[in-house]
Amino acid sequence: MLKFTKVFLFVFCCLGIGGLSLSAKADEVPLTIESNVILDVGKMEVTSDYAPTSSDNIDISLNPTPVSRIKEWLNKHFKAKGQGEDKVKFVITNASIVEEYIPPKGLSLSSAYKYNANFSVRASITNASGKEVKSFISKVWGTKTIPDSSTIEERTDTLAEMADTLIASLAEQISGGVQSTFKSYIDKNILN
Repeated sequence: MLKFTKVFLFVFCCLGIGGLSLSAKADEVPLTIESNVILDVGKMEVTSDYAPTSSDNIDISLNPTPVSRIKEWLNKHFKAKGQGEDKVKFVITNASIVEEYIPPKGLSLSSAYKYNANFSVRASITNASGKEVKSFISKVWGTKTIPDSSTIEERTDTLAEMADTLIASLAEQISGGVQSTFKSYIDKNILN
């Protein structure tokens, strides 16, 4: 009897666990920055309204620029199903990194450069008549201070690392926004 009970419990547990995973809905699986998602819309647009506003904007000197990296991530991870007249639009509204010189203070003879980064994307879905039906905004920002004595290579590496970190945070926010705000438009979540 004991042997039968162990076998029965083992089979029951396996079936129970298997049944649980089979019944999980795709929208219950959290989107990550690596998820690829097909949205049930006719068209997808990824654009940028961002334009550097001063000579202190050093984001345009990075190669690739934050704008191009954000566009690339959005185009890689989100696709339109291609049916219907609804449209999803991702608009990069800010991708700035601004440089600010910090002169020596007090007894300090060291100056520095402060870099303020702000990245934001507005996502929206419009219906056939052009009326917005869903939208959200994702924003991230960060600051790094680099000693004036740093080499160009050290500055470039630090700025690239800061951009990487902020773009990953932005991607995480966008993934969460799509999952919560565009939930009814997620056709497939293809996990990698």
